[in-house]
Amino acid sequence: MRYPEGDPFKISAGFVFSPAGRVSATGEVDLRERSSSLALRVEQLPLKAAQPWIEPHLALQIGAGSLDLEGTLAIAAKEATPAAEFSGKLGVGGLQLTDSATRQPLFGAEAIQALGLKLGILPLAVAIDELSLQAPAGSIALAEDGTVNLGTLRRAATKEPAESSADQRMPLALRKVTLRGGRLDFSDRSIRPAFAVRIDELSGAMTGLDAARAVPAKVAFDGRVGEYGAAKIRGALDPFAPGTDTDLTLDLRNLEISALDPYARRFAGYRIESGKLAGALRYRARLGKLEGENRLVIDKLKLGARVESPQAPDLPLELAIALLTDSQGRIAIEIPVRGDLDRPEFDLGQVIAQAVGGAIGKVITAPFQLLAGLFGGGEQAIDRIDFESGSAKLAPPEREKITAVARALAERPQLGLQVAPTFDGAADGEALRNAKVAVNPDALVALARARAEAVREALLEQGIDSSRITLAAPEAASADTSHGIPASLSLSAR
Repeated sequence: MRYPEGDPFKISAGFVFSPAGRVSATGEVDLRERSSSLALRVEQLPLKAAQPWIEPHLALQIGAGSLDLEGTLAIAAKEATPAAEFSGKLGVGGLQLTDSATRQPLFGAEAIQALGLKLGILPLAVAIDELSLQAPAGSIALAEDGTVNLGTLRRAATKEPAESSADQRMPLALRKVTLRGGRLDFSDRSIRPAFAVRIDELSGAMTGLDAARAVPAKVAFDGRVGEYGAAKIRGALDPFAPGTDTDLTLDLRNLEISALDPYARRFAGYRIESGKLAGALRYRARLGKLEGENRLVIDKLKLGARVESPQAPDLPLELAIALLTDSQGRIAIEIPVRGDLDRPEFDLGQVIAQAVGGAIGKVITAPFQLLAGLFGGGEQAIDRIDFESGSAKLAPPEREKITAVARALAERPQLGLQVAPTFDGAADGEALRNAKVAVNPDALVALARARAEAVREALLEQGIDSSRITLAAPEAASADTSHGIPASLSLSAR
């Protein structure tokens, strides 16, 4: 068949895939200009047909899904480098993807729509005005060796890959990505017992992603955690290089902290029976450096039995919890996190665990300093009550200390207090002799006991229950006595 030279001719073609799917195209072809413009339509094309092309590159199995496509395909081959571009819309229904190695679900969605799609084929480039995902379901899993399922999808290359750079990224621009009714499952089998959490009703949007220009995208997502917990994610990140330019805030409300029991066993050495968690977690990554600020509020925390864990710090956790738990049963704590993402041994879980251990360590190594800062102890130390030589009378400055201690105990009902009185044989002995009191070991011990009773009575007057106060046996003073003879105070968990 011969066509008039120089005149474009029209074509119309179509074919049906077995057992389903239809492709049709209509338009013009200009042989002289070596160009064409075709209206392309794809209906219910099974995505499994693409499996042979995916298999050599990704350990990904297409379980189900169909493709719909409608738009215009323009081809221009007159130049030395031919160009082809598709403009239109794309839809995917009933998508199911699994990990080829583990056969575990990886991603799925009831429906995916790409509107305002521009797909450059020669050269490759993708731009989408809006990508909407209806009921997407994703899974992130850590295996027993700590590897992440998403990181093991890529097949081993036969040659060493070239160093990645922004210039080598596939040009991908997404003006807006929206999620509705999503679900995200996270599991960690690197710890025993395994940890799992699920975020339901995940909805929100990511805007302004441009991979070629390495521009971070803005994200705003909300979801439900467990039955009654809520999570909000706000900020910006570059999904293709999250360690380069990321600033994300995660707000949590009303989470059941018992879900974190596997991590508590591993990193704290205790089980968690119950409690609620809320908090604001902000993580910033810039040029491989990670900075995190975690502000957590734990309500009605109840620890379970202690368990053996080589990774748990040797710290009196019960005392730390008693120090931090206020009269309403709440613990408020700030935990800064720092790390180098470029280090091969970097482990975010371990970095966070170390940060938690450091924060708890500060609390228990200087408990009275913490309480003084919270409850008005001033700059003076409130871990000792000083007495003049030969006296068991509380001086006004020492009564101020006791008021601060009593206020702290009232606000920290899980704390118990021990009073350890002392005597100074030389200083007390001289003062007693000047007061015409016979000096002997029994008199010195009695003086020390009177000092402990004076502290105890002053605390009782401030409303502290007697069951929370214990008196230690008197001892000779070993601390500095230049400011007075001390009755030392120490704290314990009740």
